[in-house]
Amino acid sequence: MDDYVSKPVSSEKLEAVLERWVLKEAEEKPRRDDADPRPAVPDEDANREHSGEPLDRATLEGLRELGGSELIADLGELFSSDTPPRLANLRVATEGGDAGAVERIAHTLRGSSANIGARRMAELCEELQKAGASKELSEASKPLGLLQAEFERVRRALATEA
Repeated sequence: MDDYVSKPVSSEKLEAVLERWVLKEAEEKPRRDDADPRPAVPDEDANREHSGEPLDRATLEGLRELGGSELIADLGELFSSDTPPRLANLRVATEGGDAGAVERIAHTLRGSSANIGARRMAELCEELQKAGASKELSEASKPLGLLQAEFERVRRALATEA
């Protein structure tokens, strides 16, 4: 944990913390020059595997209460710009067998996904985080592909929520 917002949470406090950390993390670049920061195109198998809502309604309503549609729009923009480089770093770490990096990156993505209500993304990140922690990356390519496809669903859903 790098920071916190004490109760009662105000939109000003939340915005200050988000700006401090999300903008800092968005500046991180993929580790290799040849890493493609664009997520993979979702395939039909990924869409069939999870066809539920990409965003949790209760989480969105909580965010809306904190800062209205403007907060959701700002968080959506930050999430949409911050996630592709992380996915690229996660792909590089997975392909390179760097279990520690997989665990760390997946942990970060899990938190940001859960914070905006992207439950399925958070579940996939948890799966990758556990793979990294166990140093067993042989089966990590499937959840990574599903994660990239789910990000596209979440990104589109966030754009309609703003």
